[in-house]
Amino acid sequence: MKDKKCAVCGDSFTPTSGRQKYCSDICKGDAVREQTNKRAAKFYKKNKKEILEKNKQIAEQRREYMKQYSQTSTFKSAKRRHYQNNKEYYHNKVKEYRERNKKNKSET
Repeated sequence: MKDKKCAVCGDSFTPTSGRQKYCSDICKGDAVREQTNKRAAKFYKKNKKEILEKNKQIAEQRREYMKQYSQTSTFKSAKRRHYQNNKEYYHNKVKEYRERNKKNKSET
């Protein structure tokens, strides 16, 4: 086969097949990356309104989630503080419950 010029860098190379356009894998990767970027830019330009609207929806969902999460977190920390302040009371309740269960088991 006769030599070809690389479609990316312009160097001369001997192709291993008739369809080969690039001299190396590096040039091939560069060409594929460039084609992908062009395709993505064209898609974005065509669908810009829908993409921006979807991004707004996602941002709103995140805000709602974070708002809900922070309220849950506040509730959990309040619950934890309540437990810490009333720990002795809850320990006594658990002891009473266990003693009642022991009596009920021994009676049966």
